[in-house]
Amino acid sequence: MAKAFCRRPLRGMEVAYLDCTGHVFPKHAHDEFVIGANWIGRENIWLDGKSLQAATDDITQYNPGQLQAGGAASGQDARWAFVSVYVDPAILPGCFDVSAHAVFDAAVCTQPGLARSLRTAAAHSLRRDLSDSEAAESLLPVLSKIFTSASFGLQRAHTSARPALNPVADRLMAELNAPPSLSDLAAEQGLSPVQLVRAFTRQFGLPPFAWLMIERLKLARRLLATGQAVATISANLGFADQAHFTRRFKAMYGVPPAAWRRG
Repeated sequence: MAKAFCRRPLRGMEVAYLDCTGHVFPKHAHDEFVIGANWIGRENIWLDGKSLQAATDDITQYNPGQLQAGGAASGQDARWAFVSVYVDPAILPGCFDVSAHAVFDAAVCTQPGLARSLRTAAAHSLRRDLSDSEAAESLLPVLSKIFTSASFGLQRAHTSARPALNPVADRLMAELNAPPSLSDLAAEQGLSPVQLVRAFTRQFGLPPFAWLMIERLKLARRLLATGQAVATISANLGFADQAHFTRRFKAMYGVPPAAWRRG
């Protein structure tokens, strides 16, 4: 259960601090680059099928669309808190002279000095007495060092590597508040439900409705940032009820949706 949480949206970025002692994140993904450093503790990471660990001397760098999961490495009761900066790929060329299509080659990099700098800059940027411009200028130099020192590879497009089932994903997103059945989706593709699940998982990393849940929760996060009511988002995105929405959002982001909106 999260003990403390605060966040601040900025132009092209969002910075957050989260104490997630006792929380285990299920498989999920983000549309942004996620750059983080542990404030306290060591974490176990599952990333695109690989198991990793990160401590307070490490920088974690996740690419848009990468499936990830994780929790405290020392057990459920171990203290674990971290800072994360979500960076929109669109700002990379202008801010960091990096292609918006670049991807990090390494998810965990041991850089004690940069990790300390990121924690310090994140904490400073979360101060409420600073303007957004002052908050951003404290983060940008550290992020620039991280992007400058990183090793980048070619773009890995998680949703387009095998484009055959993109129409299934498109239909799920178009009808996310009342999605079609697995049988209907499979019949459209000339597949059995089992074949569809296997093929979709190969392309997108998750079965169709697990993937759709993540996409709904990412959309919910964006809508919360606009100030929409939790009940409205829950109803519009097709959750069974507000309690269901709250449980799933908290599992993915570590805090309930109302707390996320308040920051």
